[in-house]
Amino acid sequence: GGINFDQYFLVKPPVQRPLNKGVIWLAGGFGYADRNPSYAIPEAKTDDPIHTEYVMKDREYRNNFSDLISIFADRFSDRYEIMVSGHPGESPTHYQNRFGNRVTYFWGMPAIALVNRADVVIHTGSTIAYEMHLCNKPGLNYRNTALDKAVGAIHPICNTIEETVSAFNKLDFTKSNADSYVIENLKNYYGEVDGKAHER
Repeated sequence: GGINFDQYFLVKPPVQRPLNKGVIWLAGGFGYADRNPSYAIPEAKTDDPIHTEYVMKDREYRNNFSDLISIFADRFSDRYEIMVSGHPGESPTHYQNRFGNRVTYFWGMPAIALVNRADVVIHTGSTIAYEMHLCNKPGLNYRNTALDKAVGAIHPICNTIEETVSAFNKLDFTKSNADSYVIENLKNYYGEVDGKAHER
């Protein structure tokens, strides 16, 4: 039937938004960061070093992503709500300890609720990029960690914090900035995304 993005073709319910502010969504993608370094991946053997490698890599990436969040909170919180969410399996504790009430946390909510609330997303390589595109909203990929190259290429990739800030300042918030060539070719990966996956 195709990947289930049908909900993005339905009438969208009204979303409560902050008064007189836009919403920047910083979406973490570090599902291994809070796992046990001794045993994080059920598919691997217990003595395989990959357990520690994945956990340590995600913690390093998350620390760097948190530096980006801090810059956005410092520079843009007067005009935007800074909305932070984590990947499934990731705890909000790291962010809460670092940012306190400087950002707004959204944990365990359906992606469509966050997509509807946000004006723009900054992620680390996620299908959220496609979902934002379906809602005609822009995004940026910060230091892409997506294993699937097609998914990682949906949004422009920024490799430094200043590059991300510069790209953010040039975004047109009235339309998607997804790569049209990548979107077209993702049909081979996702199937037809037309809101009729359930029917098929």
